[in-house]
Amino acid sequence: MDVKRIALVAQDGMKENILELVEEYKPFFSNSYIVSTFGTAEYLQKNIKIIANDVVNSGPDGGDISIANMVLEDNIDIVIFLLNPMKHFPHYKDAHALMWTCNIKNVPLATNVKTANLMLSSLIYSVDKKERLLALPLLRTGLATLITSGSSLP
Repeated sequence: MDVKRIALVAQDGMKENILELVEEYKPFFSNSYIVSTFGTAEYLQKNIKIIANDVVNSGPDGGDISIANMVLEDNIDIVIFLLNPMKHFPHYKDAHALMWTCNIKNVPLATNVKTANLMLSSLIYSVDKKERLLALPLLRTGLATLITSGSSLP
């Protein structure tokens, strides 16, 4: 799968988790088209300077439904939607609609950090079958750029 369009959403109480996830995979996200809800986009921009390409309303203001519509229109390739299992949200039906839409359209969906890590590491490993990255830690340190560009290590 050629993943380019990624939806990033983190409910209140999960913003720090999505920040850590995006920091860990920053080279990958820097080269992706990011769609995000307002609160998540603002948090990421403020804390690690990752700017979403497309920002929709906050979840309670219809943002989850906007992303669900993008999934229905085949404009999203993967959804990372970090849910806060310890808090009830009044717009939970919107969140459920987004998850249901991902299942209907067979779009990968992560609702927790471990699942997101599995999806991202799998995607990074298989981005280009001709130039497989054999060690994910290299990508995180920037050495993967040297390897895939054909440069030799110092």
